[in-house]
Amino acid sequence: MVKTGGLYIMENINDDIIHLSHLPFKEDELSEMLKICKDNDVEVNLDDCDFDSPKKLLNYMINCGIKRAAIVPSTYDDKYTDLIKEYIKLDREITIYNFNETVIDLLLSISNIQYEPEYKKYIQNTKDKEYQMISEIKEVFSAINAYCVYMITRDETIERNIKEAKKIKSSFTGQNALSIRDAFTFNAFLASLDPKAKIYHYDIFDTPFVDGMSMEYYFLSSFLPYKAMAAYNDVIRSNKDKVEEYKKKKKENKNVC
Repeated sequence: MVKTGGLYIMENINDDIIHLSHLPFKEDELSEMLKICKDNDVEVNLDDCDFDSPKKLLNYMINCGIKRAAIVPSTYDDKYTDLIKEYIKLDREITIYNFNETVIDLLLSISNIQYEPEYKKYIQNTKDKEYQMISEIKEVFSAINAYCVYMITRDETIERNIKEAKKIKSSFTGQNALSIRDAFTFNAFLASLDPKAKIYHYDIFDTPFVDGMSMEYYFLSSFLPYKAMAAYNDVIRSNKDKVEEYKKKKKENKNVC
């Protein structure tokens, strides 16, 4: 199988993907299309999108109730890169499947994937051109990963790193960067991060995201592997506390007797 920016995975995600012939919608079709977009994954060709900026396109899709989509480029160029950069900077939540795969490909080289030649060249060139953005995304997820691992393990080294983390402002990364957790190879990227390494506290961590949760806590509660481990450890800690409390009370009662 040849990878073209993650586009081949669309067939595996949902058999009922709706192909949109254009965006924005025409006035006489808007009501019907809003109902369709609310309940379905959609895909649209980038050439069929008529917007002044990447931000306007993505915000229009979100305002139409689109939650999961693919935006298919005819070629991998600066226009595609600008869309991905805006996607990562968003502070609203939307999942663009092929964007997630492209971001992971920029963050981590997966040797067992056969890239389409044009896409491979694009990834190589973009890694050099957008190295600052790529570095920041790695740092943001290093901090989020450290926080989650600490919540699961209560590791003292990680706790110290969190307390000593220097506060800095994000330049390229917004809260929607969390959407890349849906990429097929995200776990490989996450495994490459050292939770005990030095981290930075980005300003976007202090702004509430979905349901008022911070980015770190939202990731912990929505990324299933960490969510399951955190829940299991909470039960273990709770039971341990109960045992200790029981022993303490038993000892107190014995002393009274």
